[in-house]
Amino acid sequence: MKKFNALKFGAWFFLAISILAIVVSFRYLNYVSTGGDWLTIIYRAATVLSHCSALSFLIYGLLFVPVALLFKRKQVLIWCAVVIGSVSLLLFILDTFVYDLYRFHINGFVLDMVFGGAFSEIFVFDFLMYLKVAAFVVLLTAIVYLLARIIWSLFETDKLRGGNQIASLLVGLLIGSHLLHAWAYATSYRSIQQSSLYFPLYFPLRANKLLSKLGVAADNQKQEWENLQDGNDKAIQYPLRPLTFDTVTKYPNILFILMDAWQFETFNNEVTPNIFRFSEGKILFNRHYSGSNGTRGGIFSMFYGIPSLYWEDFLINRISPVFLDELQKRNYEMKILASAALVSPEFDKTVFSKINNLRTHTPGKILQSVMKI
Repeated sequence: MKKFNALKFGAWFFLAISILAIVVSFRYLNYVSTGGDWLTIIYRAATVLSHCSALSFLIYGLLFVPVALLFKRKQVLIWCAVVIGSVSLLLFILDTFVYDLYRFHINGFVLDMVFGGAFSEIFVFDFLMYLKVAAFVVLLTAIVYLLARIIWSLFETDKLRGGNQIASLLVGLLIGSHLLHAWAYATSYRSIQQSSLYFPLYFPLRANKLLSKLGVAADNQKQEWENLQDGNDKAIQYPLRPLTFDTVTKYPNILFILMDAWQFETFNNEVTPNIFRFSEGKILFNRHYSGSNGTRGGIFSMFYGIPSLYWEDFLINRISPVFLDELQKRNYEMKILASAALVSPEFDKTVFSKINNLRTHTPGKILQSVMKI
């Protein structure tokens, strides 16, 4: 067999694998809000088709092409394709279950749980479960093998045609979906942004600076698109239930002093004497556990009271914390003074999104004057 024919067979085979991956990817769509206009529906369809195909052909290029260049025997090529395709689909299916449990994809955290030496302590399965998994692996491998034989048969009889047209269509969908996301991200088109959060290894294009220079992402256009989407369904139900409060007539003053990597043990008269003296006679809440070691996750979990893995959803939907919402209902005057800009991470679009006249950049002189007061 010629090497070129082997590569061509592999291309058709992994195109068929991408179709199976598209079917599996429907599990991710269970978490996508049902709302969305025709443009969002087109984007979702184009993204699913192009992204699954891109992942499949990435595997084809990285794993199958070297094998096809090294081996010439028909059976070796078929079984290599079957093994690569089966393992890829198994990982894809496994990722859907991981996402169903944790709302994130297979990452270092998951791999550490599996291969870190404590797998049997974290995951406890009975014999029947292992039997079901083994049966599923065998069934999937048999399906992929049958698919490979069918592709080979059609390939040898020269019944597979239109490959160039299919490749052009997929490339066009890939480019079009990324350009559409870049526009949606720059103009705050929420439903399209939200549809981009659920697929593994998907890194959609962003070009805010370029589109701003071209006049596409003007502030008035952003506000116009946000107003048009205010009635859309949202994938986040926050809070789960309406909050209830005791009747009070006097509200205390509240001060948050936040510093990166500030440990509670250093909150004392030696390390932070001024802040420590200021806290004397005040109400201190010392049972908070940060949701992250990073600034974004830590601030998010503090104000929202939920894990920081919801950051992207809250950012896209411009959801502010119910804590600050309730303070505003009680006519609290708020002032946010940050040494770093509030636009990166986008706290101006999440935690402080409903604060009027928010100062996103605070010069050092203003901070110094506040500290003196």
